[in-house]
Amino acid sequence: MINLNVEIEYTFVDGHEEDDEKIDFNYPEDVIFEVINLDDTGKNRSIENHIVINNSNITGTATYEDSYGCCMDYHIDCILEYGTPDGVYVLVDVTGYWTKGDGWTTDDDLDVYYDHIRPATPEEIGILFGVNFWQSL
Repeated sequence: MINLNVEIEYTFVDGHEEDDEKIDFNYPEDVIFEVINLDDTGKNRSIENHIVINNSNITGTATYEDSYGCCMDYHIDCILEYGTPDGVYVLVDVTGYWTKGDGWTTDDDLDVYYDHIRPATPEEIGILFGVNFWQSL
């Protein structure tokens, strides 16, 4: 296994170069998300409306997964316990470990880690739904 913290430089066909994107899977990011249970068993649920909070120009694990990988909502669903009540939560300090596949028998793989899950504050709920909490009062 190789832990890759890589810098990627994109060069476009016309020769125009964008700013380098720094990808650091150890850079912690928070993810705000909504849980909606579809029945009373707690086993049928939907992860809705997630947003990554990243206040830098570094692409962390959650931003990378949203932009280039599968989907962050899949990882959240795997992390949550069955029976998590409906609500808005924050996955705190998301980081990861990326393993490059050989391109033939193994795929690239991203293991996602986090510090803890907590209920979202009213301000964070506003961020998720695009509402300024204090202006709406």
